[in-house]
Formats: sequence, C-alpha cells, structure tokens
Amino acid sequence: MKNKLWLIPIPIILIFSLFQTTFDWGEQGKLNSSFLRNEIYQFSKNTNGILTNIKFRIRGETKPDPRIVILSADNASVETLGRWPWHRLDYARIFNYVLNTFNAKLLGIDVVYSEPENTITPEIEDLIKAKNPQLMEDIKSENGDLKFATLFDHNKENIVLGYTPDICQPAYLKKEDCPIDNDKLSKKITDQLEKFAIKSESNFTLDKLQTSPFPQIISGLFNIELFNQASNNAGYFSADPDPDGFIRNYSLVYSHRNKSYPSMGLKMAEIAMNDEIKAEYDDDTRLKKVYFSKTPNEPIPSTKLGFMGLNFRGKSNIYPYISAVDVVRAAEGDDAEFTKKIAVQLKDKYVLFGVTAIGLYDMRAFPFDSNTPGVEGHATALDNLLNHDSLKSASSINMPWLPLLLLIVVGMTFSILFARLEAVPSLLVFVTFLLGFGYVDIHFLFSKNINLPTAFIYLESFLIFALTLSIRYVLEERGKKQIKATFSHYLAPAVVDMVLKDPSKLVVGGERREITILFTDVAGFTSISEGLDPKTLSLFLNEYLGAMTDVIFEHKGTLDKYIGDAIMAFWGAPLDQDDHILLACTTALKMQKRLAEIAPDFKKRYNIDVGAGIGLNAGTVSVGNMGSDKIFAYTALGDSVNLAARLEGLTRMYKTWVLTTKDTMDKLWEKYPNQIFYRVLDSVKVKGKKIATDIVEISLEPFDPKADELFQKARASFLTRDWDGIIKLFEESNEIFKQSRGREDPVAKIFISRCEYFKSHPPEENWDGSIEMKEK
Repeated sequence: MKNKLWLIPIPIILIFSLFQTTFDWGEQGKLNSSFLRNEIYQFSKNTNGILTNIKFRIRGETKPDPRIVILSADNASVETLGRWPWHRLDYARIFNYVLNTFNAKLLGIDVVYSEPENTITPEIEDLIKAKNPQLMEDIKSENGDLKFATLFDHNKENIVLGYTPDICQPAYLKKEDCPIDNDKLSKKITDQLEKFAIKSESNFTLDKLQTSPFPQIISGLFNIELFNQASNNAGYFSADPDPDGFIRNYSLVYSHRNKSYPSMGLKMAEIAMNDEIKAEYDDDTRLKKVYFSKTPNEPIPSTKLGFMGLNFRGKSNIYPYISAVDVVRAAEGDDAEFTKKIAVQLKDKYVLFGVTAIGLYDMRAFPFDSNTPGVEGHATALDNLLNHDSLKSASSINMPWLPLLLLIVVGMTFSILFARLEAVPSLLVFVTFLLGFGYVDIHFLFSKNINLPTAFIYLESFLIFALTLSIRYVLEERGKKQIKATFSHYLAPAVVDMVLKDPSKLVVGGERREITILFTDVAGFTSISEGLDPKTLSLFLNEYLGAMTDVIFEHKGTLDKYIGDAIMAFWGAPLDQDDHILLACTTALKMQKRLAEIAPDFKKRYNIDVGAGIGLNAGTVSVGNMGSDKIFAYTALGDSVNLAARLEGLTRMYKTWVLTTKDTMDKLWEKYPNQIFYRVLDSVKVKGKKIATDIVEISLEPFDPKADELFQKARASFLTRDWDGIIKLFEESNEIFKQSRGREDPVAKIFISRCEYFKSHPPEENWDGSIEMKEK
C-alpha cells in the first residue's frame, strides 16, 4: 500500500485541473455548458478572487496617480444645494467652475441624465406665451437642460458623459432573453450611442453574433438626446462584481451589432493620452485585443470578454476627494486662500464626479475595502490605463498554459515526495513550499502586476499533504495494531504498547524498580509429558498456558516468558502500578480458581490431573530490555526474582498452591489491609541464601483465627524441642482447620512428620527453627 501511496492524490490533481481549466475557459468565454459556467466557473472565480484580495492586502497600498481627483456629491453638498438630483443649472455651474474656472483637464460624470428637466408644464408654458411672449423667452433662457447642453457643447473634448447599459451574452441565452436581432431596439441604441463608438475591426452577421459570448448592449439608461447631441464623448459605467460581490475586474468595451463602445475609464484614458482606442475581434466574435493606436503592439491586458484586472491602490479615499459645494464656495466666495487651495487641487486634473452622500451612496466592495464609493472603481481603471499597470493574467504574458502546468507539476511532485517522506520532513517541505511559492507569487509576480490564478495550487498542495498524512497515519495505526497483535503473542501487551508509544525504549538496558514477580508451573509435568504424545501434549499445554495468561492479562500483568510449562509474569513494570502486590496476589488466586474450573475438562479429555504451584515475591529488581544489541527481551533480574522462583518450588513441598513472603504481605497490608488474607507457614533458607525467609500462604478468605493461633504457637515452640507437645498443638490446629475448610491442613501434617523425625534426629544446638533447602 505504501508503495502506491503516491497514486491516491491523483484524483485531487484531476479535480483541480478541471477547476483550473474551467476557470481559464470561463475567462475566455469558451464554456457552453451551463453547469460548468454557472457552478464550477463561479466557484473557481470566487476562490481565485479571495486569493486576489489576500494578495492585495499582503502587498499593501501603492501610490495613486496624483492627476486623478474625485468630485463628490457628498452630504454637505446635498444639504447646501438641495435634495438630489440637483437642478441642471447647479450641475452646469459646478462643472463649469471645475473645467473653466479651476482648469481641470477632463471631467467624467458618473451620473446618467436619462430624463429632461421639466421646470414648467406645457399648459403653463402656453398660458405664459399667450400673455407675455418675452417672459416665456426669458424663462427658456434659464432652462437647466439648455444651460447644461451648452456646457457640454463648449467643452466637447474634455467632458465624458456616463450611461448604464443592459447587456446579455447571446451564446448563453435564448433569443427572447437576448434580442440582439430586434431592429426596433437596435435602432434606439444606435441613435443613442453610435456617435460614441470606437473603431473596431468586426463585421459579423447577426447569425454569428447570436452565438457570441461577448457582452452585447440590448437596452439601458441613456442621456437625453439633447445632451448626447451636444457631447462628443461618452462611456458606460456598470458594476461587474464576482459571485462573492467583490469587484476585481473592469469591463473595457461592450458591443452592439458591429460597433464597440468604451467604458468611462477607457474613454477618459483615450482623451487624457490624446490617443485613439481600437478593438479587434477574432473569428469567434471574442475580443482579440483593445489598444491605443499609438501603441498597437502593447494591447491593454484583458480577457477575451473584455475585462481588465484592476490594480487597486488601497483602501477607500485613496484618491483625493473634493466636495462639490467646496468648488462653489471657492468660485463664488471671498476666501482667497480657500479658492487657491481648490484651484491647486483641480488644475490640470482628471476629475471624476460621483455620488457619496449617505442615502445616495453608490457603494461597492473592492479588495482593500468592502464599502467604497463606486466612483473609485472608475478612478482605479483610469489610473491603471494611464500608467499601464493593470493586472496581467497568464494569457496577458503569453503563458495561458502556465497555471495548469504548475498545478500538475506541483501536484505530482508532492504526491511522490509525501508518499516517500515521513510526517516531519513532509511538513517541512510543505511549509517551505508555501513560503517560497507564496513569496514568488505575491512579492515577485503580483508586485509586478502579474496575477496568476494560483488559488488551486495552494489548495491542491494542502489537500495532498493532508490526505497523504492522514492515510499514512491510518496505515501506521493499522500497522501498529498488526505489530501489537503479532508481538502480543510473544510479549506482554503493556510492553508492546510501551515500545509503540516510545520506540526509543527499544534498546538494551534496565532500571531499578520495585515490582512483584510471579512464577507458576504444572505439578508433575514430567510424568504428564511422558503419558501424552507430542501433538496432544502441545494441545494441552497451549490450552493451559492460554487460560493462565488470560488471567494475568485480565489483571494488568506483564507476561515475561514461558519456560516450558512454567510462566513468569510481573506487575509494576513497564507501567507504574501502585497496587502491583495486590494485583499479583489476586491474579495468583484467580489462576488457581480458573485451573479448578478447567481441570475436570483436562481430566476428561487427556486423563490427567492438573495442578499448579505459584510463587510470588515483591522486591526491587533490575527490569528492562536484557540481551544483546540484536536480540533482547523485556525481563526482570535480581534476588527477588530468584526468591519468587524458589517459592514456586516450595509449593510442592508444603502441598499448597500459592506461596509468598511475610515481607511481601507486610507491604501489601500497609496500603490494602484485609484484601488478601495469609498465614505464616515456615522460616526457610532457600538455596543460595543464609538468612531465613518467612513464607506465607495467601487466600481471598480469612483463615480460622483459632487454628492459626495454635499453628503459630506450635511453630514458636520448636526451640523448646518438646516434640510431643508441639505435635499435639499441630494436631489441634489441624482439627480446627479441618472443621473450617473441610479438609486437613497439609502443612500441619508436614510439621507433625518433621517433629517425629526430630525425635530421633534432633537438630543442632544452635538451630534457629528454620529449614534450609538444599535444592532449588
């Protein structure tokens, strides 16, 4: 699976390649599928748009063109000049001051005057004319529309009117929804706009245009005929937000039939540069290029649908604003200093008039600020055109294939790298890529006005990294489970868990720790093995060891090893267990209980009587990985381990099942009194030891106190050497034991036999009452 891990991200690469291709084709008007156009392309456009916003904010503000000024119909102007819309005479007065008093070079009007201004009704006009013809002539001389038209006529070359067109894309709509072949509508638009058309090389038939994706004007709000006749220049203003509401692109030209019409920003740039706009179309009726006649080989960067990427300068009010009422005050007031200030602000400037008053706000969302007067969009477009620094796409730099190529190369590279590298190196590679590619993308390309649609490259690399890491994690977890399941057959689960959590512990070495060690083996195993064939012996041994091991694991024990029929286990390592003695004692007694339950089945199937002795001891040992650098085992070593093994051997001598030491029980009862009951059986010097150890038998049930009192009194009487009296005490103890447990006390019987022996073979004079073991 790991060898093929690099193949898993391939679908991600394919999906993002589809998104990237859809985005590229959508920008060029090549999407005939409504699903791709309305769903995938819109999603792609939003995604790349969000990244564009981020790029702008990381790049920060840049200096706007100082020649551009915004003339604002703000709150103060509306309060002074009256409610909106103003009288045409006021417009004429303000614009005249801007152009002729303060000598601005150019004025673009971001307002459309679609209806005549009627100051009097026709009936009143006829009545006045009948009574006083001269008065009617005087009134007409003050007609706002006429005055306004006169202003346009006198400033034909430095005023750009504005209008708002309604557009459609014929290739994507039914004929009734995009009636470009309606001659009546067409004549109306032609009458309104034809004089403002730019030179374009197109001669398409209506049938050809009916399949064109290029935006066509079908209606709109246009200036009244009087103003159009008096003016030489007009440009449309329209908002073209992305699906998320942000405006990032600016339409340069729209078409109607075989004519092309410029936007306000483009028309103003043409006049400011004293140049001529031209447009060329390809055979598919899409825009080939828009350019100025003086620089035909340097077309304006745009899509095939005529949209230019706006290179925003900064937040709202990045361009200087001048209130319309301040222009009036400066022209008509007597504050020379203020007049001079306004004159300096307007002289030789390119002025855009727009509405910013509260309630009349023409607000738009731009990358730096989501609440900006719309007129700043035209100011930005004009700024970009004058300074030739609008945003360029991959097509604009003659590399339309670059984003898709980067997407595929980055995706395949990361698929292979992340499949081979571990988590930390993968993370380092991913972060390094983000920082490096981000630096190139933003500080190198974007700062040079190249805006590649790289959002999907970032998303793709992140998803491949996250997916590969997640799959690797799942595989490693599954691998750990397989390792744990496999090695749990050889090692204790706690040891396996320790190694999986911290592989650094998988080295040779140990630590000093207090633990409780347990040894057990089958009584009479030699004779049992001689009576069974190898296959049956193996089956029996597996069942027996399995049952005993289950009890050990149930009580959180660490299985050290199997030694033939013997088992070694311990508690307190590798995990810390404060109750390791209690767990070990409980396990030993539960093992005996479990063995009693399965013994009848062994008798029935194998015809053997199964019993097992258990010895356990608590003490400080060396525990850890013991062995060579190549092969080692987790085990415990020390005197306490040896003593536990000796105690297991003593169970056969004392004919009891579980033995431990008095010292072990004293430690247990300090923390957990009355949990495990015991009685001291004897003092024994095990092989290799000179000091006697008090050995005890444990039980989950208390021993009869009277029997134990007589038993301990008899043991204490050993030094008196009154063998007959001692035997009598043991007999009395045995009788009470028999009554409470329903069986004779085998240890009392052993001591009675020992006393009989001492009668004829007295111990040495310095005997301390203990027994010395000569064998293990």
